[in-house]
Amino acid sequence: MACSPTAAVAAIITGETATASSQIGAPFNRVASQAVDNSGLSGGDNLASTADQTHVRFPPNSTMWLSTGNGFGGVDPNPTFTVDLGAVYDVTGVRVFNYNEFNEPNGPDLTGRGVQAANVLVGQTAPTTPLGPITLAKATDLANYTGQYFDLVALTGGPVRTRFFELDIQSNWGGDNSFYGLSELQFDGTLVPEPAGLTMLAAAGFLLARRRRQ
Repeated sequence: MACSPTAAVAAIITGETATASSQIGAPFNRVASQAVDNSGLSGGDNLASTADQTHVRFPPNSTMWLSTGNGFGGVDPNPTFTVDLGAVYDVTGVRVFNYNEFNEPNGPDLTGRGVQAANVLVGQTAPTTPLGPITLAKATDLANYTGQYFDLVALTGGPVRTRFFELDIQSNWGGDNSFYGLSELQFDGTLVPEPAGLTMLAAAGFLLARRRRQ
């Protein structure tokens, strides 16, 4: 699955939650939730499109996700990163900011911890439908890093209707201690309304419960 250099103008989906197969906790605090809460993004979530976002490179604590690794909880044998959008959306694109930790002069290349190859899975109740493999570009180690945009409309012929988006990670960029990391994922798309029948059924259930209480 290739990527597009430009992003379509669409509303940014907010309120996502994320889980991962492993994460680095206190005192470093590089947990999965940091990669969907706009931590480290220059513009927060108030911009019209993910195309307007940049990600800072420092500090990495509380702004990025990092899996466990050799000497830090043990190497994660099957790293995954899963986003729950909170509802079903027609997702038009995804901007991925790879792991962008500041590289001290003459130090190790910490951006090598970023994800290189991953399989994408989606689904409305669980991430079980393969969408295809992707290759993520290595982060730039710069403060004006703009990430990498995947235009799902161009790639699949239309929006991807899903609630869950999972990266089944296959490799990193050769980083230290077998870490896998991401800075931020942002999604463009529109909410899929609930079917009218389900809405009416829910309303009827509410009225029935209310009558019973009376």
